[in-house]
Amino acid sequence: MSRCFPQCFKIRLVSGSYGCAPNDACPNGGKNIEGLIYEIFLPGLYPSLNEIIQQNRTVTIHRSKRTGQLYRHYAGAEQKKDWTAVVASLAKGSGKVPERPYVWHFHWVRKDYRTDPDNTAAAVKFVLDGLQAAGVIRRDGHKQVGLISHSYSKDKDRTGVHVRVFTMEAYIAWLTKLNSKR
Repeated sequence: MSRCFPQCFKIRLVSGSYGCAPNDACPNGGKNIEGLIYEIFLPGLYPSLNEIIQQNRTVTIHRSKRTGQLYRHYAGAEQKKDWTAVVASLAKGSGKVPERPYVWHFHWVRKDYRTDPDNTAAAVKFVLDGLQAAGVIRRDGHKQVGLISHSYSKDKDRTGVHVRVFTMEAYIAWLTKLNSKR
């Protein structure tokens, strides 16, 4: 838990268009994005898939005080519970996403590029479950999540994930604008 930085998060519930404040580090250059439904920045250095797998392999044996029986405690379950709670606490009261299949775009900001993109993206489970626990989405199934996409950047001082929810048309227009700048 020491890797989460909840003091610097930003939340925006959006209807219609979105524009960044002048002092924001805005990936879209401060231009409006029509059809953006929801946006939130969740700070923290989320665990990679390799870290999640390592935690899932960590087992401790405990004795129940009540029954005296031995039971296994899996560290991976604790990790998921902790990160889901962190995301839920950050997203609490940030609005609701209407129930229909939208495009979910996750922009991961890491301190460096030493973690592979597929390892970084594994933390999407914690983010979606946390948004569900916070009441932002009712469920994280196919009726709510139509498409998931990822992008990556590095910033050693401000790690986290920007979560954006688009309509399909807005997502295609946003990608077209990004590609036309290259």
